[in-house]
Amino acid sequence: MLRSWDLHFNLEPGSDVPIYVQLARAISRDIQRGRLLPGSPLPGTRALSKLLKVHRNTVTAAYDELTAYGWITSEPSRGAFVSKDLPSSQKHSWKIRFHSSKPSPQPGKFSQVLQARKKTFTFSDGTADARLAPVAELTVAFRRAAQKQSSIYADPRGAQVLREAVAEMLRSRRAVLVDSEQIIITRGSQMALYLAGQAVLSSKSVIAVEQLGYRNAWDAFRLTGATVIGVPVDEQGLNIQALKRLSARHKINAVYVTPHHQYPTAVSMTPSRRMELLEWANKTGAIIIEDDYDNEFHYEGAPLLPLASADGSDSVIYICTFSKMFAPGLRVGYVVAPKELISPMKEVRRLIDRQGDTVLESAIAELIVHGHLQRHLHKTRKHYLRRRDSFARHLQNLFSGELCFEVPPGGMALWVRPSRKIDTEQWAEAARKLDVHFDPSSHYSFDGDRYGGVRLGFASLAEEELKEASQRLFHSFMETHSRQVK
Repeated sequence: MLRSWDLHFNLEPGSDVPIYVQLARAISRDIQRGRLLPGSPLPGTRALSKLLKVHRNTVTAAYDELTAYGWITSEPSRGAFVSKDLPSSQKHSWKIRFHSSKPSPQPGKFSQVLQARKKTFTFSDGTADARLAPVAELTVAFRRAAQKQSSIYADPRGAQVLREAVAEMLRSRRAVLVDSEQIIITRGSQMALYLAGQAVLSSKSVIAVEQLGYRNAWDAFRLTGATVIGVPVDEQGLNIQALKRLSARHKINAVYVTPHHQYPTAVSMTPSRRMELLEWANKTGAIIIEDDYDNEFHYEGAPLLPLASADGSDSVIYICTFSKMFAPGLRVGYVVAPKELISPMKEVRRLIDRQGDTVLESAIAELIVHGHLQRHLHKTRKHYLRRRDSFARHLQNLFSGELCFEVPPGGMALWVRPSRKIDTEQWAEAARKLDVHFDPSSHYSFDGDRYGGVRLGFASLAEEELKEASQRLFHSFMETHSRQVK
Protein backbone atom coordinates (compact mmCIF):
# COMPACT_ATOMS: atom_id res chain seq x y z
CA MET A 1 0.00 0.00 0.00
CA LEU A 2 1.25 3.47 -0.89
CA ARG A 3 2.44 5.40 2.14
CA SER A 4 2.38 9.17 2.49
CA TRP A 5 6.17 9.31 3.01
CA ASP A 6 6.67 7.81 -0.47
CA LEU A 7 5.50 11.11 -1.98
CA HIS A 8 8.04 13.88 -2.55
CA PHE A 9 6.95 17.42 -3.43
CA ASN A 10 9.03 20.54 -3.97
CA LEU A 11 6.52 23.20 -3.01
CA GLU A 12 7.38 26.90 -3.33
CA PRO A 13 5.35 28.99 -0.85
CA GLY A 14 6.57 32.29 -2.37
CA SER A 15 5.53 31.41 -5.92
CA ASP A 16 2.71 33.13 -7.82
CA VAL A 17 1.32 29.63 -8.38
CA PRO A 18 -0.91 28.65 -5.44
CA ILE A 19 0.26 25.75 -3.29
CA TYR A 20 -2.79 23.64 -4.11
CA VAL A 21 -2.02 23.99 -7.83
CA GLN A 22 1.64 23.04 -7.26
CA LEU A 23 0.51 20.00 -5.31
CA ALA A 24 -1.99 18.94 -7.99
CA ARG A 25 0.69 19.30 -10.66
CA ALA A 26 3.18 17.22 -8.66
CA ILE A 27 0.74 14.36 -8.10
CA SER A 28 -0.36 14.35 -11.76
CA ARG A 29 3.28 14.22 -12.87
CA ASP A 30 3.89 11.20 -10.65
CA ILE A 31 0.83 9.53 -12.15
CA GLN A 32 2.00 10.25 -15.70
CA ARG A 33 5.49 8.94 -14.92
CA GLY A 34 4.05 5.73 -13.52
CA ARG A 35 5.19 6.25 -9.92
CA LEU A 36 1.53 6.18 -8.92
CA LEU A 37 -0.30 3.37 -10.64
CA PRO A 38 -4.04 3.23 -11.49
CA GLY A 39 -5.98 2.12 -8.43
CA SER A 40 -3.24 3.11 -5.98
CA PRO A 41 -4.51 4.72 -2.75
CA LEU A 42 -3.44 8.25 -1.90
CA PRO A 43 -2.78 9.57 1.60
CA GLY A 44 -5.69 11.11 3.47
CA THR A 45 -5.93 14.89 3.39
CA ARG A 46 -5.13 15.16 7.09
CA ALA A 47 -2.02 12.95 6.87
CA LEU A 48 -0.66 14.66 3.76
CA SER A 49 -1.25 18.15 5.15
CA LYS A 50 0.79 17.23 8.25
CA LEU A 51 3.56 15.72 6.14
CA LEU A 52 3.80 18.79 3.87
CA LYS A 53 3.11 21.28 6.68
CA VAL A 54 0.26 22.94 4.78
CA HIS A 55 -3.36 23.56 5.67
CA ARG A 56 -5.68 20.60 5.18
CA ASN A 57 -7.91 22.76 2.94
CA THR A 58 -4.94 23.15 0.58
CA VAL A 59 -4.69 19.39 0.13
CA THR A 60 -8.48 19.13 -0.26
CA ALA A 61 -8.40 21.79 -3.00
CA ALA A 62 -5.59 19.92 -4.80
CA TYR A 63 -7.54 16.65 -4.63
CA ASP A 64 -10.64 18.46 -5.94
CA GLU A 65 -8.64 19.68 -8.94
CA LEU A 66 -7.23 16.22 -9.63
CA THR A 67 -10.72 14.73 -9.37
CA ALA A 68 -12.15 17.35 -11.73
CA TYR A 69 -9.53 16.52 -14.36
CA GLY A 70 -9.98 12.77 -13.93
CA TRP A 71 -6.60 11.91 -12.38
CA ILE A 72 -8.03 10.58 -9.14
CA THR A 73 -11.35 9.32 -7.79
CA SER A 74 -12.81 9.61 -4.32
CA GLU A 75 -14.71 6.80 -2.59
CA PRO A 76 -16.77 7.58 0.53
CA SER A 77 -15.31 6.07 3.71
CA ARG A 78 -12.34 4.68 1.75
CA GLY A 79 -10.39 7.71 0.55
CA ALA A 80 -8.79 8.91 -2.68
CA PHE A 81 -7.32 6.64 -5.35
CA VAL A 82 -5.49 7.07 -8.65
CA SER A 83 -8.13 6.76 -11.36
CA LYS A 84 -8.28 3.46 -13.22
CA ASP A 85 -9.45 5.34 -16.31
CA LEU A 86 -6.81 8.03 -16.67
CA PRO A 87 -7.24 11.13 -18.83
CA SER A 88 -5.00 11.94 -21.76
CA SER A 89 -1.36 12.44 -20.76
CA GLN A 90 -1.22 15.75 -22.61
CA LYS A 91 -0.15 18.76 -20.56
CA HIS A 92 -2.93 20.26 -18.50
CA SER A 93 -3.45 23.94 -17.78
CA TRP A 94 -4.14 23.92 -14.06
CA LYS A 95 -6.35 26.67 -12.71
CA ILE A 96 -4.52 29.52 -11.00
CA ARG A 97 -6.30 32.15 -8.93
CA PHE A 98 -4.76 35.60 -8.77
CA HIS A 99 -5.72 39.15 -9.69
CA SER A 100 -3.86 40.35 -12.74
CA SER A 101 -2.52 43.89 -12.60
CA LYS A 102 -1.62 43.96 -16.29
CA PRO A 103 -3.31 46.59 -18.45
CA SER A 104 -6.23 45.60 -20.64
CA PRO A 105 -5.07 44.22 -24.00
CA GLN A 106 -5.98 46.01 -27.20
CA PRO A 107 -7.59 44.31 -30.23
CA GLY A 108 -4.45 44.51 -32.35
CA LYS A 109 -2.44 42.53 -29.80
CA PHE A 110 -4.42 39.32 -30.11
CA SER A 111 -2.88 37.90 -33.30
CA GLN A 112 -0.74 35.29 -31.52
CA VAL A 113 -3.62 34.22 -29.28
CA LEU A 114 -5.97 33.87 -32.24
CA GLN A 115 -3.50 31.97 -34.38
CA ALA A 116 -2.80 29.53 -31.57
CA ARG A 117 -6.40 28.79 -30.63
CA LYS A 118 -7.47 25.17 -30.96
CA LYS A 119 -10.60 25.07 -28.83
CA THR A 120 -14.19 26.22 -29.21
CA PHE A 121 -15.81 27.86 -26.20
CA THR A 122 -19.54 28.12 -25.60
CA PHE A 123 -20.96 30.60 -23.13
CA SER A 124 -24.12 28.56 -22.62
CA ASP A 125 -27.17 29.93 -20.85
CA GLY A 126 -25.78 28.36 -17.69
CA THR A 127 -25.17 24.63 -17.90
CA ALA A 128 -23.25 22.28 -15.66
CA ASP A 129 -19.71 21.11 -16.39
CA ALA A 130 -20.10 17.45 -17.37
CA ARG A 131 -16.44 16.90 -16.47
CA LEU A 132 -17.35 17.31 -12.81
CA ALA A 133 -20.21 14.80 -12.87
CA PRO A 134 -19.96 11.90 -10.37
CA VAL A 135 -19.55 9.38 -13.17
CA ALA A 136 -18.16 6.56 -11.03
CA GLU A 137 -20.97 6.73 -8.47
CA LEU A 138 -23.63 7.12 -11.15
CA THR A 139 -22.22 4.18 -13.14
CA VAL A 140 -22.31 1.88 -10.13
CA ALA A 141 -25.84 2.97 -9.24
CA PHE A 142 -26.98 2.59 -12.87
CA ARG A 143 -25.54 -0.93 -13.10
CA ARG A 144 -27.25 -1.91 -9.86
CA ALA A 145 -30.58 -0.47 -11.04
CA ALA A 146 -30.29 -2.21 -14.42
CA GLN A 147 -29.97 -5.58 -12.67
CA LYS A 148 -33.32 -4.94 -10.98
CA GLN A 149 -35.14 -3.99 -14.20
CA SER A 150 -38.78 -5.02 -14.29
CA SER A 151 -40.35 -6.72 -17.31
CA ILE A 152 -43.52 -4.60 -17.08
CA TYR A 153 -44.18 -0.98 -17.92
CA ALA A 154 -43.56 1.46 -15.10
CA ASP A 155 -45.75 4.27 -13.79
CA PRO A 156 -45.90 7.22 -16.27
CA ARG A 157 -45.25 9.48 -13.28
CA GLY A 158 -41.76 8.01 -12.96
CA ALA A 159 -39.93 5.58 -10.70
CA GLN A 160 -41.54 5.48 -7.26
CA VAL A 161 -38.14 5.38 -5.54
CA LEU A 162 -37.09 8.66 -7.18
CA ARG A 163 -40.41 10.37 -6.50
CA GLU A 164 -40.06 9.46 -2.83
CA ALA A 165 -36.45 10.66 -2.74
CA VAL A 166 -37.40 13.96 -4.41
CA ALA A 167 -40.30 14.47 -2.00
CA GLU A 168 -38.00 13.97 0.99
CA MET A 169 -35.36 16.27 -0.52
CA LEU A 170 -37.94 19.00 -1.10
CA ARG A 171 -39.36 18.68 2.41
CA SER A 172 -35.99 18.73 4.15
CA ARG A 173 -34.01 21.19 2.00
CA ARG A 174 -36.58 23.51 0.42
CA ALA A 175 -39.52 23.41 2.87
CA VAL A 176 -41.86 22.26 0.09
CA LEU A 177 -44.30 19.95 1.90
CA VAL A 178 -45.31 17.38 -0.72
CA ASP A 179 -45.63 13.64 -1.03
CA SER A 180 -44.63 11.38 -3.91
CA GLU A 181 -48.19 11.39 -5.30
CA GLN A 182 -47.76 15.08 -6.23
CA ILE A 183 -44.62 14.49 -8.33
CA ILE A 184 -44.05 13.49 -11.94
CA ILE A 185 -40.52 12.70 -13.10
CA THR A 186 -39.84 14.14 -16.56
CA ARG A 187 -37.16 14.12 -19.22
CA GLY A 188 -35.72 17.47 -18.17
CA SER A 189 -37.47 20.72 -17.31
CA GLN A 190 -38.67 21.31 -20.86
CA MET A 191 -41.04 18.33 -20.68
CA ALA A 192 -42.17 19.58 -17.28
CA LEU A 193 -43.02 22.97 -18.80
CA TYR A 194 -44.95 21.26 -21.60
CA LEU A 195 -46.94 19.11 -19.13
CA ALA A 196 -47.73 22.15 -16.96
CA GLY A 197 -48.93 24.10 -19.98
CA GLN A 198 -51.11 21.26 -21.20
CA ALA A 199 -52.67 20.87 -17.74
CA VAL A 200 -53.67 24.49 -17.10
CA LEU A 201 -53.87 26.25 -20.50
CA SER A 202 -56.08 26.13 -23.59
CA SER A 203 -56.71 28.18 -26.70
CA LYS A 204 -58.80 30.58 -24.60
CA SER A 205 -56.15 31.05 -21.91
CA VAL A 206 -53.73 33.89 -21.26
CA ILE A 207 -50.38 33.30 -19.54
CA ALA A 208 -48.10 36.08 -18.35
CA VAL A 209 -44.36 35.51 -18.60
CA GLU A 210 -41.24 37.42 -17.66
CA GLN A 211 -39.93 39.71 -20.37
CA LEU A 212 -36.91 39.38 -20.67
CA GLY A 213 -37.33 35.65 -20.32
CA TYR A 214 -37.01 32.04 -21.41
CA ARG A 215 -38.10 31.56 -25.03
CA ASN A 216 -38.39 27.77 -24.81
CA ALA A 217 -41.02 28.14 -22.10
CA TRP A 218 -42.96 30.66 -24.22
CA ASP A 219 -42.96 28.21 -27.12
CA ALA A 220 -44.17 25.34 -24.91
CA PHE A 221 -47.09 27.45 -23.70
CA ARG A 222 -47.97 28.60 -27.22
CA LEU A 223 -48.41 24.95 -28.24
CA THR A 224 -51.61 24.96 -26.16
CA GLY A 225 -52.99 27.82 -28.25
CA ALA A 226 -52.79 30.17 -25.28
CA THR A 227 -51.92 33.85 -25.61
CA VAL A 228 -48.52 34.67 -24.12
CA ILE A 229 -48.01 38.22 -22.83
CA GLY A 230 -44.85 39.74 -21.36
CA VAL A 231 -44.42 41.41 -17.98
CA PRO A 232 -41.36 43.62 -17.36
CA VAL A 233 -38.53 42.53 -15.06
CA ASP A 234 -36.36 44.90 -13.02
CA GLU A 235 -33.68 44.58 -10.35
CA GLN A 236 -36.28 43.14 -7.92
CA GLY A 237 -37.62 40.51 -10.29
CA LEU A 238 -41.05 40.39 -11.92
CA ASN A 239 -42.83 43.74 -11.75
CA ILE A 240 -45.98 42.82 -9.82
CA GLN A 241 -47.63 46.21 -10.34
CA ALA A 242 -47.28 45.77 -14.09
CA LEU A 243 -48.77 42.28 -13.76
CA LYS A 244 -51.75 43.70 -11.86
CA ARG A 245 -52.31 46.35 -14.53
CA LEU A 246 -52.32 43.62 -17.21
CA SER A 247 -54.71 41.46 -15.20
CA ALA A 248 -57.11 44.41 -15.02
CA ARG A 249 -57.35 44.25 -18.83
CA HIS A 250 -57.03 40.48 -19.37
CA LYS A 251 -58.20 37.40 -17.55
CA ILE A 252 -54.76 35.90 -16.76
CA ASN A 253 -54.98 32.16 -16.14
CA ALA A 254 -51.33 31.56 -15.24
CA VAL A 255 -47.99 33.28 -14.76
CA TYR A 256 -44.57 31.77 -15.42
CA VAL A 257 -41.68 32.96 -13.21
CA THR A 258 -38.07 32.13 -12.33
CA PRO A 259 -37.94 33.88 -8.93
CA HIS A 260 -34.76 32.40 -7.43
CA HIS A 261 -32.38 33.46 -10.22
CA GLN A 262 -34.43 35.18 -12.89
CA TYR A 263 -33.70 33.95 -16.39
CA PRO A 264 -31.79 35.57 -18.02
CA THR A 265 -30.84 38.46 -15.68
CA ALA A 266 -30.06 36.30 -12.57
CA VAL A 267 -31.75 38.78 -10.17
CA SER A 268 -33.69 37.32 -7.24
CA MET A 269 -37.30 38.29 -6.64
CA THR A 270 -37.55 40.21 -3.39
CA PRO A 271 -39.56 38.74 -0.46
CA SER A 272 -42.15 41.52 -0.69
CA ARG A 273 -42.78 40.82 -4.36
CA ARG A 274 -43.02 37.10 -3.66
CA MET A 275 -45.77 37.76 -1.16
CA GLU A 276 -47.52 40.12 -3.57
CA LEU A 277 -47.41 37.51 -6.32
CA LEU A 278 -48.84 34.78 -4.09
CA GLU A 279 -51.58 37.11 -2.84
CA TRP A 280 -52.45 38.12 -6.42
CA ALA A 281 -52.65 34.45 -7.50
CA ASN A 282 -54.89 33.53 -4.55
CA LYS A 283 -57.15 36.48 -5.29
CA THR A 284 -57.45 35.91 -9.05
CA GLY A 285 -57.32 32.10 -9.12
CA ALA A 286 -54.31 32.15 -11.46
CA ILE A 287 -51.76 29.33 -11.41
CA ILE A 288 -48.10 30.18 -10.78
CA ILE A 289 -45.64 28.04 -12.77
CA GLU A 290 -42.37 28.33 -10.84
CA ASP A 291 -39.21 27.25 -12.67
CA ASP A 292 -36.51 26.73 -10.04
CA TYR A 293 -33.92 25.54 -12.54
CA ASP A 294 -30.72 26.15 -10.50
CA ASN A 295 -31.83 26.23 -6.87
CA GLU A 296 -28.76 24.38 -5.59
CA PHE A 297 -26.27 26.95 -6.87
CA HIS A 298 -26.36 29.84 -4.44
CA TYR A 299 -23.00 31.04 -3.08
CA GLU A 300 -23.71 33.87 -0.65
CA GLY A 301 -26.11 33.41 2.22
CA ALA A 302 -28.97 30.94 2.27
CA PRO A 303 -30.90 30.31 -0.95
CA LEU A 304 -34.40 31.77 -1.01
CA LEU A 305 -37.16 29.27 -0.41
CA PRO A 306 -39.38 28.50 -3.41
CA LEU A 307 -42.80 30.07 -3.78
CA ALA A 308 -44.08 26.50 -3.54
CA SER A 309 -42.92 26.41 0.10
CA ALA A 310 -45.46 29.05 1.16
CA ASP A 311 -48.45 27.96 3.21
CA GLY A 312 -51.50 27.49 1.05
CA SER A 313 -49.39 27.17 -2.12
CA ASP A 314 -52.00 25.11 -3.96
CA SER A 315 -51.77 27.67 -6.76
CA VAL A 316 -48.11 26.81 -7.54
CA ILE A 317 -46.73 24.29 -10.02
CA TYR A 318 -43.06 23.75 -9.15
CA ILE A 319 -40.49 22.65 -11.76
CA CYS A 320 -36.86 21.67 -11.32
CA THR A 321 -34.19 19.63 -13.11
CA PHE A 322 -31.24 17.38 -12.35
CA SER A 323 -29.55 18.42 -15.61
CA LYS A 324 -28.16 21.58 -13.98
CA MET A 325 -26.72 19.44 -11.19
CA PHE A 326 -25.02 16.84 -13.40
CA ALA A 327 -24.80 17.56 -17.14
CA PRO A 328 -27.06 18.76 -19.99
CA GLY A 329 -27.16 15.26 -21.49
CA LEU A 330 -28.73 13.79 -18.37
CA ARG A 331 -32.37 14.54 -19.11
CA VAL A 332 -34.18 14.09 -15.81
CA GLY A 333 -36.34 16.70 -14.14
CA TYR A 334 -39.57 16.81 -12.19
CA VAL A 335 -42.78 18.74 -11.73
CA VAL A 336 -44.66 19.14 -8.45
CA ALA A 337 -48.30 20.14 -8.54
CA PRO A 338 -51.57 20.00 -6.62
CA LYS A 339 -53.05 16.51 -6.89
CA GLU A 340 -55.93 17.64 -9.10
CA LEU A 341 -53.41 18.74 -11.75
CA ILE A 342 -51.21 15.64 -11.53
CA SER A 343 -53.85 13.42 -13.16
CA PRO A 344 -54.07 15.38 -16.47
CA MET A 345 -50.27 15.72 -16.55
CA LYS A 346 -49.91 11.98 -16.05
CA GLU A 347 -52.26 11.30 -18.96
CA VAL A 348 -50.35 13.62 -21.30
CA ARG A 349 -47.07 12.02 -20.20
CA ARG A 350 -48.48 8.55 -20.90
CA LEU A 351 -49.44 9.57 -24.44
CA ILE A 352 -46.21 11.28 -25.47
CA ASP A 353 -43.75 9.10 -23.54
CA ARG A 354 -45.12 5.88 -22.03
CA GLN A 355 -42.63 6.01 -19.19
CA GLY A 356 -39.33 7.59 -18.31
CA ASP A 357 -35.92 5.97 -18.05
CA THR A 358 -36.62 3.91 -14.94
CA VAL A 359 -33.04 2.64 -14.68
CA LEU A 360 -31.55 6.14 -14.73
CA GLU A 361 -34.26 7.43 -12.39
CA SER A 362 -33.53 4.64 -9.90
CA ALA A 363 -29.80 5.38 -10.13
CA ILE A 364 -30.35 9.06 -9.34
CA ALA A 365 -32.55 8.07 -6.41
CA GLU A 366 -29.68 6.01 -5.02
CA LEU A 367 -27.32 8.99 -5.33
CA ILE A 368 -29.80 11.12 -3.36
CA VAL A 369 -30.49 8.56 -0.65
CA HIS A 370 -26.81 7.67 -0.09
CA GLY A 371 -25.70 11.30 0.03
CA HIS A 372 -23.66 11.23 -3.21
CA LEU A 373 -25.71 14.03 -4.74
CA GLN A 374 -25.14 16.42 -1.85
CA ARG A 375 -21.40 15.69 -1.82
CA HIS A 376 -21.29 16.33 -5.56
CA LEU A 377 -23.18 19.61 -5.18
CA HIS A 378 -20.89 20.70 -2.35
CA LYS A 379 -17.88 20.15 -4.62
CA THR A 380 -19.34 21.79 -7.72
CA ARG A 381 -20.54 24.84 -5.79
CA LYS A 382 -16.92 25.53 -4.83
CA HIS A 383 -15.80 25.18 -8.44
CA TYR A 384 -18.58 27.38 -9.79
CA LEU A 385 -17.97 30.07 -7.16
CA ARG A 386 -14.31 30.28 -8.18
CA ARG A 387 -15.33 30.38 -11.85
CA ARG A 388 -17.87 33.12 -11.24
CA ASP A 389 -15.30 35.30 -9.49
CA SER A 390 -12.58 34.53 -12.02
CA PHE A 391 -14.85 35.33 -14.95
CA ALA A 392 -15.99 38.59 -13.36
CA ARG A 393 -12.35 39.65 -12.85
CA HIS A 394 -11.48 38.89 -16.46
CA LEU A 395 -14.41 40.93 -17.75
CA GLN A 396 -13.57 43.85 -15.44
CA ASN A 397 -9.89 43.84 -16.42
CA LEU A 398 -10.46 43.41 -20.16
CA PHE A 399 -13.53 45.50 -20.86
CA SER A 400 -12.71 48.32 -18.42
CA GLY A 401 -16.20 49.80 -18.27
CA GLU A 402 -17.35 48.66 -21.72
CA LEU A 403 -19.68 46.13 -20.06
CA CYS A 404 -22.04 46.67 -17.13
CA PHE A 405 -22.91 43.74 -14.87
CA GLU A 406 -23.63 42.77 -11.30
CA VAL A 407 -22.01 39.70 -9.78
CA PRO A 408 -25.05 37.63 -8.73
CA PRO A 409 -25.15 35.81 -5.37
CA GLY A 410 -25.98 32.58 -7.16
CA GLY A 411 -26.64 30.94 -10.48
CA MET A 412 -24.43 29.75 -13.31
CA ALA A 413 -24.24 32.79 -15.60
CA LEU A 414 -23.60 36.55 -15.70
CA TRP A 415 -25.99 39.00 -17.33
CA VAL A 416 -23.86 41.66 -19.07
CA ARG A 417 -24.97 44.82 -20.84
CA PRO A 418 -22.77 46.85 -23.21
CA SER A 419 -22.33 50.40 -21.91
CA ARG A 420 -22.42 51.68 -25.49
CA LYS A 421 -24.89 50.74 -28.22
CA ILE A 422 -23.69 47.43 -29.67
CA ASP A 423 -25.60 45.20 -32.07
CA THR A 424 -25.34 41.89 -30.21
CA GLU A 425 -26.23 39.93 -33.36
CA GLN A 426 -23.08 41.31 -34.99
CA TRP A 427 -21.09 40.75 -31.80
CA ALA A 428 -22.20 37.10 -31.65
CA GLU A 429 -21.28 36.67 -35.33
CA ALA A 430 -17.81 38.17 -34.76
CA ALA A 431 -17.31 35.92 -31.73
CA ARG A 432 -18.27 32.82 -33.73
CA LYS A 433 -15.42 33.55 -36.11
CA LEU A 434 -13.14 33.28 -33.09
CA ASP A 435 -14.78 30.00 -32.00
CA VAL A 436 -16.75 31.57 -29.15
CA HIS A 437 -20.50 31.11 -29.01
CA PHE A 438 -23.25 32.94 -27.12
CA ASP A 439 -26.84 33.99 -27.78
CA PRO A 440 -27.56 37.63 -28.73
CA SER A 441 -30.02 39.75 -26.76
CA SER A 442 -32.88 39.02 -29.21
CA HIS A 443 -32.92 35.46 -27.85
CA TYR A 444 -34.46 36.71 -24.59
CA SER A 445 -36.74 39.45 -25.89
CA PHE A 446 -40.32 39.54 -27.14
CA ASP A 447 -39.57 42.25 -29.66
CA GLY A 448 -36.25 40.90 -30.98
CA ASP A 449 -34.17 43.70 -29.43
CA ARG A 450 -30.60 43.35 -30.76
CA TYR A 451 -29.10 46.03 -28.48
CA GLY A 452 -29.79 44.64 -25.01
CA GLY A 453 -27.86 42.39 -22.64
CA VAL A 454 -26.49 38.89 -23.13
CA ARG A 455 -26.29 35.93 -20.77
CA LEU A 456 -22.85 34.36 -20.43
CA GLY A 457 -22.73 31.03 -18.63
CA PHE A 458 -19.49 30.45 -16.71
CA ALA A 459 -20.16 27.12 -14.97
CA SER A 460 -19.23 24.81 -17.85
CA LEU A 461 -15.79 26.39 -18.43
CA ALA A 462 -12.71 25.94 -16.25
CA GLU A 463 -10.88 29.05 -15.05
CA GLU A 464 -8.14 28.91 -17.69
CA GLU A 465 -10.81 28.38 -20.35
CA LEU A 466 -12.72 31.39 -19.07
CA LYS A 467 -9.56 33.47 -19.34
CA GLU A 468 -8.97 32.62 -22.99
CA ALA A 469 -12.65 32.80 -23.90
CA SER A 470 -12.89 36.25 -22.27
CA GLN A 471 -9.99 37.50 -24.38
CA ARG A 472 -11.68 36.34 -27.57
CA LEU A 473 -14.95 37.84 -26.36
CA PHE A 474 -13.23 41.20 -25.86
CA HIS A 475 -11.54 41.06 -29.26
CA SER A 476 -14.86 40.34 -31.02
CA PHE A 477 -16.55 43.14 -29.04
CA MET A 478 -13.98 45.73 -30.08
CA GLU A 479 -14.08 44.54 -33.66
CA THR A 480 -17.87 44.90 -33.68
CA HIS A 481 -17.64 48.38 -32.21
CA SER A 482 -15.02 49.39 -34.79
CA ARG A 483 -17.29 48.24 -37.64
CA GLN A 484 -20.31 50.07 -36.24
CA VAL A 485 -18.58 53.43 -35.84
CA LYS A 486 -17.22 53.46 -39.39
